[in-house]
Amino acid sequence: MLCDPFTLHNENDMSRGFLFFIFFIFFVYLSFHKNHIFDKVTYYKTTFRHAIFTRKLFFGMEKEMSLLRKIFGICTTKSPGDKDCWWYSRGRIKIEWTRVPELHKPGGAICLEGKGLPIRVLVVYGMDGQYHAFRNRSTFMGRRLDPVASKQTVRSCNLFRSVFDYTGNVMSGPAKEPLKTFQVETKHCKVIIWL
Repeated sequence: MLCDPFTLHNENDMSRGFLFFIFFIFFVYLSFHKNHIFDKVTYYKTTFRHAIFTRKLFFGMEKEMSLLRKIFGICTTKSPGDKDCWWYSRGRIKIEWTRVPELHKPGGAICLEGKGLPIRVLVVYGMDGQYHAFRNRSTFMGRRLDPVASKQTVRSCNLFRSVFDYTGNVMSGPAKEPLKTFQVETKHCKVIIWL
């Protein structure tokens, strides 16, 4: 008996069906743009050395990679480079500001998770010159958050792009409820977040 790929027989098939759907959409997208992509590959292969080819190819496919990031909800905000620059105890997070260069410029942000922290937290040095902390979970579909460059907002990392202001209120997108925000204070070169 042949198996119909569009028929879901049990809960395990649902995840396979979702992955099948994502790959189907990706290949349909590639089929419309394949000549353009393969022309780039041929051009770079014949013109440059292998290292330059690889770099140029991935920069040239930035739009395609951006689409995949949106589909899978991959954010650009990373954990701090110095893993020992922060710690959590008794309901508060302490960050040693001098050890976190990501928070030195307005618009900079870090994602904190692990180390006994009960939830993921997004810390943003806002365009307003203040530190802001959010539960790193959108109220629509539960995706992670990223700050929006040159604006006083954060947005969810998915195709729908719900946008929130620094107080957590919804500005646009499908989200209906505000973000959970946390009280932040700065003291003796430390950023302290109260959960």
